[in-house]
Amino acid sequence: MSVLHLSKRHRRASVAAAALALTTALLPTFGATQAQAQETTDQKTIQQQLAAPETVCGPYGLDNDDPRTNPGGLEGEGVSLGIPHVSEAGTEGTYHLFTRDVDFSRPVGVVVRLHGDGAYEYYYPGRSMNCQAAVAASHNMVLVAPHSPSVSEYGEPIWWYEIPKNVEWVSDLLYTDILPMENVDPDNIWWVGYSGGAEFITYGLIPLAPELVTGGAVMLGGGGAPDQTYEARDAERAAQAREASAFAPARDAVDAAAAQATTAAEAAGMPAATQAVADVAAQATDAIDAVEATVFPAAGAAVETNPAEEALNSVPMHWAVGTEDDGTDEYAPFNALEAAQEGAEFFRERGIENVTLTQLEGNDHFDLPQAAILDAALTGTVDDDSTADPAPEPEPAPVQ
Repeated sequence: MSVLHLSKRHRRASVAAAALALTTALLPTFGATQAQAQETTDQKTIQQQLAAPETVCGPYGLDNDDPRTNPGGLEGEGVSLGIPHVSEAGTEGTYHLFTRDVDFSRPVGVVVRLHGDGAYEYYYPGRSMNCQAAVAASHNMVLVAPHSPSVSEYGEPIWWYEIPKNVEWVSDLLYTDILPMENVDPDNIWWVGYSGGAEFITYGLIPLAPELVTGGAVMLGGGGAPDQTYEARDAERAAQAREASAFAPARDAVDAAAAQATTAAEAAGMPAATQAVADVAAQATDAIDAVEATVFPAAGAAVETNPAEEALNSVPMHWAVGTEDDGTDEYAPFNALEAAQEGAEFFRERGIENVTLTQLEGNDHFDLPQAAILDAALTGTVDDDSTADPAPEPEPAPVQ
């Protein structure tokens, strides 16, 4: 049984507790109001997409003879845009939902598609997102495309700002609006993030809510190594474990006995005995600490106490990035190639068994075949060149 079958209150409490503990350790917040986010949304022209021509998905990697390459427009049954959602914590946001061509008489999976910084894909859902929804439907999966509740100081919707807040909101969205839908399978939830959305998956969602990643995760043009997130989370867990452990009373007993012996030695005028008591007490405390450290690893170590994290070890995690996506483009200064390489290596070192990385030769930040990548991930046919040998150095030119 999936850990998603835990009580809703328990799941939300776990997410809220993790968010509260890590708020000060994660990226800074900018205090943007929901009114600002809504104003930004209103400035865009989602409604114009309703009248857009049918999407042709060739630019997103689908062959021209693939029946999914012309999924149709956004009008009609099975496409709902801009659905509002308010989480239990009071955070407001919206999302698109694609259920077109999904058979709800059979088990239904979920693809959660997270936009990049600025939310271009969200504001223009008739393009790449429509094609990815067609791919999802071919695997009998709905596609959910939420809009980040957080915006930067410049008014850009960005997932990796206010990470705990965004984890709480998107978790609540799934538990409240999506998982209760007919025949939705909680053990088949996939996450797909592009650029900043990929960063949110690796920096926020997986460390704070791994129980939501039951099918797999696909990071497109991003998805770096969340070292600081895990260090802060593990330090908090280690501290809580120590406070609740059986070793604390033992340490307190040593301190109390040492205090009594020291008082008696001082009253008897025996300074040597006083020092001996202090030495013995220090040795006893060190021994307790040594035993405790074998049970509760130090901050920064992997503290695998969550069953969801153990289940995550076998969940497919795939990175796809272009070899030209190295931050040298003035319109894409983020080095997504390095982030993807470091992210894949980080999770591989943490014991995730099914980590793959595809580096697409000649592609940049804006021309990834996103629909084809999603299809390959869902069918388990992705290429993995993360462990390939580096290209040989060119032979030096002969001396004339």
